[in-house]
Amino acid sequence: MKSYHFRLATIMRVRSLEERVARDRYMVSLRDRRRAEDDLRTAKDALLSLEAPKGVVAIGDVRWAADQAERLSRAILERFEVWQNVTERCEERRCAWSEASKRSSVLERLDESGRATWRDETIRQESLELDDATNSRYLPSGSRR
Repeated sequence: MKSYHFRLATIMRVRSLEERVARDRYMVSLRDRRRAEDDLRTAKDALLSLEAPKGVVAIGDVRWAADQAERLSRAILERFEVWQNVTERCEERRCAWSEASKRSSVLERLDESGRATWRDETIRQESLELDDATNSRYLPSGSRR
C-alpha cells in the first residue's frame, strides 16, 4: 500500500510559518499599542496634576506654569500621534494575520480532502484486491480469469 503524500505539503508548511510570523508581529504590535496607551495616559495625568501657582506670585512663576503646561500638551500630542501610528500598524498586522490564517486554513482543508480521497481510494483498492483473491480461490482449477 502506498503512503499518502500531499504534493502541497511544502507550501502548507510555508503558509503555516507565515501565519505564525504574522501572529507574532500582531502580538508585538498589541504590546506596542498598550505601551503607547500607557505613555499617553501618563502624559495626560501629568498635565492634569499640574497645579497653578497659588496666592501672590511673581510673573516668573506664572510663566513657568504656562511653559510646563505647554510642554506637557506637546508631549500629549506627540504621544497621541505615536499611539495613532501604532494603532494603524496594529490593525494592518491583524489584517495580515487574518489573511495568512485564511490561506493556511484553505490548504489544511485541501489536505483533509486529499487525505479523505486517498483513504477512500486505498480502501476501494484493498477491497478489489481482497475480492480478486477470494474469487481466485474458488475458481475451478485450471481455469483462468
